[in-house]
Parts: sequence; C-alpha cells; structure tokens
Amino acid sequence: MDAMGRDCVPYYIGESVSVILQIALFLIGVFYLGVGLFSLFSAREKSGTENRFRFAVVIPAHNEARVLPGLLTSLKNQDYPAECFSVFVMADNCTDQTARIAQRFGAIPLFRKTGSSSNKGAALADAFSQIMEREDFDTFAVFDADNFADSRFLTEINDAMQRGAFAVQGYIDAKNFQNSWVSCAYAIWYWISNRVLQMGFDRLGLGCSLAGTGFALTKELLCEIPWETDSLAEDAEYTLKLELAGKKVAYAQKAVAYDEKPSSLSASMMQRVRWAQGITQVQRDWGGKLLCRGKLGVFLRFWSNLLMPLCFMLFLVMDVFAVLQLCGLTEVRFISLWIHPFPFILLNFYLLGTLFVILIGLVQDKKWNRKVLLNVFGFLLYLVSWIPIGMLGALRHTKKNWYHTEHKPDM
Repeated sequence: MDAMGRDCVPYYIGESVSVILQIALFLIGVFYLGVGLFSLFSAREKSGTENRFRFAVVIPAHNEARVLPGLLTSLKNQDYPAECFSVFVMADNCTDQTARIAQRFGAIPLFRKTGSSSNKGAALADAFSQIMEREDFDTFAVFDADNFADSRFLTEINDAMQRGAFAVQGYIDAKNFQNSWVSCAYAIWYWISNRVLQMGFDRLGLGCSLAGTGFALTKELLCEIPWETDSLAEDAEYTLKLELAGKKVAYAQKAVAYDEKPSSLSASMMQRVRWAQGITQVQRDWGGKLLCRGKLGVFLRFWSNLLMPLCFMLFLVMDVFAVLQLCGLTEVRFISLWIHPFPFILLNFYLLGTLFVILIGLVQDKKWNRKVLLNVFGFLLYLVSWIPIGMLGALRHTKKNWYHTEHKPDM
C-alpha cells in the first residue's frame, strides 16, 4: 500500500463509523416516529368504579411565598370532594412567609427534619414520611409551588387509579408560554413531548415517565418502593426504579398541571444544565441495568427528550446537504449514502412523517396557533442549544449541588 493509501485509511474508517452512526440514529428516529403514530389513536379506557381515593397533595417549597397562592387557589377550586384531599406544603428551610401563606389558604405546613436544604428529592421523601406518620391517605399527588392545577386534575388522576394504576403522570402544560420566545419554545417542546412521547409510549404499553410535577403515587407503591433518590433528576431516577421493579407509569392526558417555564435564556440554560447533570447521573447508575434486562424500549424512552430532536435535526441538515449535492452545489462524501433514490425517499419519509405526527398531535390538542408558527425559529434555536447544554451537564454530572429557581409571582 502506498503512502497515499495509508493516508486514506483513517479517513475511510472515520467515514464508515459516521455512516454506521447515521444509520443507527435513523433507525432510532423511525422508532420515535412509530411511537408518535400510536399517540394519534384514541385509547379504549376501561371504566373504573365510583370510589374516591383520599389524596395527600404534596408541594415541596423553598421560599415560594410569591407564587404559592396561585397553586393553592387552584387546588381549592378542584371539582373533587374537599373532604377527600388535604394539601401539605413542605417548607424546605424557608426564610420567607411560605409556611404562613400555606396556613392562610388552608394547607398544612410541614418542616424539614434536617437542618439544611438539600434537593427536591430529599424534600419529597421527608414529606411522604411525615404525612404517613400523621394520617392515612391512599394516594400522594405532587406539584411544584409555581404550578396551577386544572379543576379536574384530582378527578382524572382518581379515574386512572381506579383503573388499576399505581403511578400516574398528568399532562404538563405551560402557564406563561406567551412571556418570551424562550418560554414559548419550552411550551412547544412540552406539547410535543406530551403528545408524541408520553402518550405514544403509554399507548404501546411501555409506560410513560414521571415529569417532576403533576404526578401521583399510591401509598401502596411508596411502601413497596420508597422514594429514595440521590440525583438531581429525582423523577427520572424513581421512574427507572419502577421500571426495574416491573411497574409502569400510566398517563392521564386530561389531568393538566400548568408549570412556569423560564422566560430568559440564562435561566433556561441553568435549569437545563442541572437537568442534564441529573439525567447523566441516573444513566450512569441505572442505564446499564435496563439494557442488561433487555428493556431497550424503556432505555430509548429514557433518552427520548434528547434523541428524538437530535435525530430530527441531524437528518434535516443531512437532507439539505443531500439536495445541495444533487444540485452540484456542495460535496460532502458521507452524505452520498442518502443520495441514492431509496435511502433518499426513506429519509424524507421520516422527516415528513415526523412533521405530520407533530402537527396532527398539536392540532388534536388545540395547541397549533399563530404564536407557535411565528416562533418556529426560536424553537429550533432551543433544540440546537441542547447540544452545548447537554455536553456541559454531562461533564458536570458528578456535582450534586442544587440551586433554587426563582419564580415570578402570578399575575
């Protein structure tokens, strides 16, 4: 082999690895497209009984006096019988009026047994323990302090529990999607995630994921699998513990919780870096166990918030390069794989199919509007920004420092 041949070997090896990765990501993307297609069909829900579970509504709060009244008011307006639920606010080492406001709205304040604030997962574990020592409840529903709860939230969760669910995740909406392009981009992604991923995986019988707020767990489940989390992504960690124990999280589309999304890019980046740190921690500790047990579908669901947009964005760029190359305007050698008719048709079928599923899902959920259309480029920027944010979070995954997200008072 001459010098030129030897010089070309590393290039061809790199090109081969690139092609293999592209094909693997393409297949993963098609998997998510299939999941999304299942979300477009209505599920046949089994009818439950008329029994009412007794709910303990748990709100972990660290200095949330400004936003707490909005959530407590929405809980007072539930169409669920008032005698069938109690509201508990876990005042996690607060220095403001959080506990006093909780009492003013009829909620029961709880206080951390430990002397220092740690993280949300530890605060929830403390709250569950204290409530179980005080009273006997059937189910624990969890909200973040900055949320609103739809008036039928507890009723819809109760219906899902009556059908046999031990863990139920509600629909997470954004209460401030019109504040800025950042909050609008957040809202669009959550609308897509609710429809294409959460509902799709639930329809396939793979279960959905806990989303940190707007979810409920039965007392029976918490006694069997205690809420003992150690990462910054306590919801993902507990979800995987349930999966490894053979427990699925059900999805209740009509149980809506409205969450406050960051309105500035800096606040958004801080929140997402923390999330990426937590997800990397959870993957390090639990991902291998999923694969060893053959739970590939659950593994792909775990990474869906990263892999689904990554696959779509990557192949959208590849499609643009392929078109340019067909027109003779550029030359990117590894793109040539997709220039042949059959792969090119498959690639565009995937891209158009994904757009079709997203669009139909948003229309069905009545989320497609002028604001969404005008913020398409902001949404794409939000997706692209995940690349550096995810890398930074992964690099910092050994750090478990938790910081409080400041929320604005409800208008």
